[in-house]
Amino acid sequence: MAANLYSSLLLRCGLLLALGGVSRPLQAQYVLTGDIMPSRYTDLVPDQVLTARRAGPNIVSGLLDLNQDGRNDLEFTAYASSSSFPTDAEARLMPLHDDIRLYTDIQTPMIARFVPGDTIQHNIRQPNPLVPSRMWANRSTIYPYGFSWLTRLGSNPAGSNRFGNWLTTEDGYVAIRLMSLTVDRMGWVRVQVSAVTTEQLTITVKDFSLSNVVLGQQKATQAGWQIYPVPAADYLMLQAPAATTGHLTVYDALGKPHLASSFTGTRHQLDLSALAAGMYVIRIETAAGTFTQRVTKL
Repeated sequence: MAANLYSSLLLRCGLLLALGGVSRPLQAQYVLTGDIMPSRYTDLVPDQVLTARRAGPNIVSGLLDLNQDGRNDLEFTAYASSSSFPTDAEARLMPLHDDIRLYTDIQTPMIARFVPGDTIQHNIRQPNPLVPSRMWANRSTIYPYGFSWLTRLGSNPAGSNRFGNWLTTEDGYVAIRLMSLTVDRMGWVRVQVSAVTTEQLTITVKDFSLSNVVLGQQKATQAGWQIYPVPAADYLMLQAPAATTGHLTVYDALGKPHLASSFTGTRHQLDLSALAAGMYVIRIETAAGTFTQRVTKL
């Protein structure tokens, strides 16, 4: 029975299993908030505590490098305005590059809050119709808004307001996806927002877990995408099998990203004119799944 339980855990989390001397990537299904095994888990000791006060300091930030590759992935910022009126305070969270995704409300850049035992996966069940729909958002998606928030409050001549998904002082979980050409890691960051007033606001980042999984990826052309001309000179046309929205990234042979853009509809033209000649891989992310395709740039 213990052996069966261990095997089911490995299959559920999509780990690389050595079968006959060959490593085979299994399709990752989900991770659970608060689950620290067999994911890569980091307990922040001491907790990262960021406190902003109207009396000062009124902006305090902290960084997280989730996969310890030397590149920071997330920035938490506690902010309290220094003016006595109008006043506002914000618990901010920003992805620092396009390879990190946060689960947010679509209509406003509000970070979704998960509770222990919630499921994090590529397609998360949407809230009921009375609640704004949600999406996986990266820096390019959020940047037009300036910031994304855990919570925000303030007072001005029009009155007082409090909004966001982190208005309680209880721990909550931020859903994260860390992307690369071949690896799609899902996980969570446990955060508490407390002392939520316009005088003072505190963000406490406690721990995080990042799954070590490799997602099975289908070739885009096998999924019905048309990509032409191949090889390409300055422009490449991508045509989806049906109208969709998504995000695409172009990587070189070493896995370094060079281009990234979002798209809506059935056709998207990609400008490759700034790229050197060579082999590239296009990664396409949509609600239907993640697809890759190799192309040659002339």
